[in-house]
Amino acid sequence: MGMSMQGLKVLDFSMGIAGPQAGMLCAMQGADVVKIESLQGDWSRTLGPQFGDLTAYATVCNRGKRSLAIDLKDAAAQHTVRALARQADVVIEAFRPGVMDRLGLGYAQLAADNPDIVYLSVNGFGSSGPMVDAPATDIVLQAFSGFMFTNKGSDGMPRRLDQFIIDQVTGLYAFQSIATSLLEIARTGRGGRHIECSLLNAAMALQASKIAEKHLTPADQAYFVPLGVYASRDGFVSMSVRTDEHFARLCRLLGREDLLQSGDYTTNAQRVAARTTLEAILCAEFVRLSSAQLVELLVRADILHSEVQDYGQTLAHPQLDAAQSIEWLQQEGIDAPVPIANIPGDTGGHAASQAPHIGQHSRSVLADWSTAANTIDDLCARGVVRAGVE
Repeated sequence: MGMSMQGLKVLDFSMGIAGPQAGMLCAMQGADVVKIESLQGDWSRTLGPQFGDLTAYATVCNRGKRSLAIDLKDAAAQHTVRALARQADVVIEAFRPGVMDRLGLGYAQLAADNPDIVYLSVNGFGSSGPMVDAPATDIVLQAFSGFMFTNKGSDGMPRRLDQFIIDQVTGLYAFQSIATSLLEIARTGRGGRHIECSLLNAAMALQASKIAEKHLTPADQAYFVPLGVYASRDGFVSMSVRTDEHFARLCRLLGREDLLQSGDYTTNAQRVAARTTLEAILCAEFVRLSSAQLVELLVRADILHSEVQDYGQTLAHPQLDAAQSIEWLQQEGIDAPVPIANIPGDTGGHAASQAPHIGQHSRSVLADWSTAANTIDDLCARGVVRAGVE
């Protein structure tokens, strides 16, 4: 269980988060994933607080891989990498369209020697159209795809979600594409394909239901009232009061039977129509209670809810142990244990695999993938391969 890709070889040329996430998921399934990075390393190694040549993002998205640091602009290095690609089952790249072709590492070039290869291209806006060369990052796609617009604050200002959510979901869709391609090859015996997974298409797929809803009913409309996050005396509580009976229970427990007796809020349709007035009344009641008191009330009413927690509170909650949600990684180069979220459905227990340092496995990769020893020494001596200490 959890080792469905054992024996497969993956070359991961991608940088950042989206492509590396897909490669990491292959590694968690047992594939030998080699991270091909520049002599300076993937730029995610400088994204946020640094721990030597690691950051939180570089650690999480590159677990279980081996690093080969090599200068892809060097002709001899390109020749060496093409030799590796002849043995690869999967190639992942995340450059702008055309870059890998100019390096002699495009799909057509590699498939000529390895026709069964599964070649995944992760890019911003796809490989055609007026924005094919436009720079694309998570924040760009949050804005372009409508994601920010649906995440407006109370002041009406569109907001960036403080997560690399588009990158992360692109990595998930990319891994799904790899896995289903490998499954089809195993089922039919027909190999070789070029898959494209863009941040744009991933962002649209993530929001498919909301996009359809907004197209059909453009005006903002609440599903239920109350629904959302509300301030307590000492924090915030999220709730969804979905039925008329739940609303009646809430009113009784708050001591506000008058809201029921008025007849103005009996049905959800009435509550939605009177949302502004009703929520002002309820907010005044909620803020008198502590979060613990409000949660207790909602439990008694059997209303969907959760106290809004920070990561520290979440990690300390006993439910995470019960659900086996987290493993703690002892990562070389980082003094404190790193909390790593387990992959849902994966029973392999590989979440705590370490991430590589820049070029940590350059020599062993070239040796294991049958590149001549004198070539390794020559590339290192010429400074086009960076070999770390394993």
